[in-house]
Order: sequence, then C-alpha cells, then structure tokens
Amino acid sequence: MASVRDWLQLFRSHTSPLEVTIALLGAVLAAGTLLDVRVLLVALLGWLYHNAGYGQNSVEDFAAGYDSEDPHKSHHPLQRGAISISEGRRAVNTLLAVFFIYSILLLYPSRTGIAIFLVMYACGVMYNKFGKSMKLKFVPIAIAHSLLFPVGFFAAGGTANMDWASLLRNRITYVLILGFLYFVIQIVYQILIEGDLKDIECDEATMLDWLGIKLENGELRASLRARITGTLLKTLNIIIALEIIRVYGMPTAVVASWAVISTGILMFNRKLLATRRFYHGETLKDMAVMEVLSVFLMVFALAPAMAPGNGGILAAGAVVVLDISYFVVMNRYLWGTVVTPRV
Repeated sequence: MASVRDWLQLFRSHTSPLEVTIALLGAVLAAGTLLDVRVLLVALLGWLYHNAGYGQNSVEDFAAGYDSEDPHKSHHPLQRGAISISEGRRAVNTLLAVFFIYSILLLYPSRTGIAIFLVMYACGVMYNKFGKSMKLKFVPIAIAHSLLFPVGFFAAGGTANMDWASLLRNRITYVLILGFLYFVIQIVYQILIEGDLKDIECDEATMLDWLGIKLENGELRASLRARITGTLLKTLNIIIALEIIRVYGMPTAVVASWAVISTGILMFNRKLLATRRFYHGETLKDMAVMEVLSVFLMVFALAPAMAPGNGGILAAGAVVVLDISYFVVMNRYLWGTVVTPRV
C-alpha cells in the first residue's frame, strides 16, 4: 500500500508554494491585507490546485510513456511501482473534484470569478492530458496558472470595474490586470524555456528547435533568438512589477527589493541560456532559483497591498520565509534533500 509520502511525491507537493503564492497575492489585492481569513482560505485553494494539477500531470505523463523511461524520474512513485496508474488516477480525480467543489463554494456568488475559474480548470486539464504532444503547450498552462491570480482575487471577495474608460483610474482593477499579465509571461518562460530545457533529453513536443536551443555532444547551445526571447520575457516581467510598484507610490524598500531580485532574474536567465556543458541537476537548481525569484518579485511588488508603510515589506518578507520554510521541510520529508529540487 502506498504511503502518505508516496502520494505527496506523486502530487509534487514540495513545490506547492509557487501556485499557493499566486492565489494568495490575488486574495491580498482583494482583502487589502495579508491578515485576513479569506487569504488563508484562498491559500488552501492554491494548494489544492497545485497538488491536484501536478498529480494529474504526473499520472498522465507516465501513462503516455513520456516519463516511464526517464532516468531522471526513476525516484518517482509511479516509476518505482509504489502507485499504479489506476490508483493514481482515482486519487487525482478525487482531489480534482474536491478542488473544484471547494473553489466554486469559495467563489460563489461571483459569476465573473466562477467563469474565470472554469476557464482555468479546463486549460489545466487540457495541458495535463495533451500537453506533451503540443508544441504550443505553454499556452494552456500559462492561462491556467496566471488565472490563479484573479481567481484568488474574486474568491476573497474582490470586485473589479472592467470599464476600460476608467481602467487607469481604478487602481485595484489596473493592478489585477497587470498581475495577470505578469504571471502569463512568467509561466510562458517557465514552460517554453525552463520546462523544455529540463526535458531536453526526452522525446516530446517542444519549441526548442524553433528557438534554436540544441543539445549536441553534451553541450547546450542557445541561439541569439533564444537569448533575445528569454531576456525579453524576463524584462517585461521586471517592467510590469515596477509599474505595480509605481501605482503604490514607489516605496523605497520595495524599489530596493525590486532592483535586487530583478538583477538576480536577469543573471539566471543569462546562465540558463549560456553555451555550456549540460548537467541536468545543475539546470534544475538554476530553474528553481529563477522560478522562486520570479514569484518573489511579485510578492514584494504587492507588499504595499499587504499592510501600510514598513508593515508591507515585513509582510512580504513573512510570505517569503513561509514559502521557503514549507519547501525545505517538505522537500526534506519527500526526497531527503534540503533545497535541491527533485521533479
């Protein structure tokens, strides 16, 4: 019989903070504070989204044969035989149902929120079922992950004025749209470049050839097109984050945090796309840092929404500490490592 640890490995629960934080930030924008029970309820929504979605992704990728022969995933419970495909599907479908019902109850009676959720849910399932065979697989998952931000917003009771004539005068609506665009760009980069780099040795549909990223005799080579694409996507993220900070009056501590994290993002983008010997483990570490920095950039950009004055930067720091603590503890429990990701 599979253990709790086996199931949490299947759900890739150690990386839950990435999606939990996206949903939580949407809730913070609606509630106007981090210290609100609605924010906690939305954080649980994000946790269910991650575990149900990543669990389904694990099962379907293995069932389709993409992961069954991948030596880098031999430690996963499906590959080890700790969980069968049928058992995995039953558990995942149950968790998906719980996630669906919980989310609808939290979003009710917001028709806008429910409509956005249904699009998010459909795109997530589409990616998990067909993503490996789609060259444009970054499209449905970018939509799904980024819609967690407005879903979190509406689930926490937020309302948005979508009158375009008054959009720029409505700070909440403007930031809601900026945040959604930020996460779309982040996830496109995460799947289009990072995700395919991770699986570059596997036989699945990717756009790495179009980008000009190749693995030849153990050496990774990225074309000028690839480097420009990656840098442009990350630069857009950085600009959007700065615009959100501008909306809140450019607090000094927040701007300083933006500058430090943005520098790190550009450095790791350059490292990921540099010509180098390809080491799978090292690439995973660099990807993990990039994903964490990209989420944390938005955490600090939205610090003024969490609390007034210096309280906002302290609240943002608390979110970062909680995210890192969860990852370290869960990663240690599931995989026996402290910060090295096992995906």
